[in-house]
Amino acid sequence: MGSPQIWLKPSGAVGIGTITPGAKLEILGIGAAQPAININNGFIKVSGENKTAFTITGTGANASGHILTLNYANQSANDILIVTHNYNPGGLGGSYLNNAVGIYWTDSARAIYSEDTATPMLGKSFNVLVIKQ
Repeated sequence: MGSPQIWLKPSGAVGIGTITPGAKLEILGIGAAQPAININNGFIKVSGENKTAFTITGTGANASGHILTLNYANQSANDILIVTHNYNPGGLGGSYLNNAVGIYWTDSARAIYSEDTATPMLGKSFNVLVIKQ
């Protein structure tokens, strides 16, 4: 007999794939050592190897002029992205992009671009949430 796949603690916490949920709802990913989804006090924390929420900063490898190409697992033209500016990433005094951005599909990846087409993305940082359809 294997270990339980769903666990309900007397406190009301629910674990799926774990018998020791650390939040009201915790779902372990397949083979993951940490929760894939953790809901606690109204906040959702997403973790694991294929994160759907992450921060990206423009570097020489992913930024070209006013375009910042994203690199995340299983990208699709059908993905819905929510992107916000990330000011002062990691407390390092980062560079804030003070204009509108857009998102588009490049034939193989999602990209964020500066609407003014003149502002370079190098050093600019963004928070990204990917919703798969």
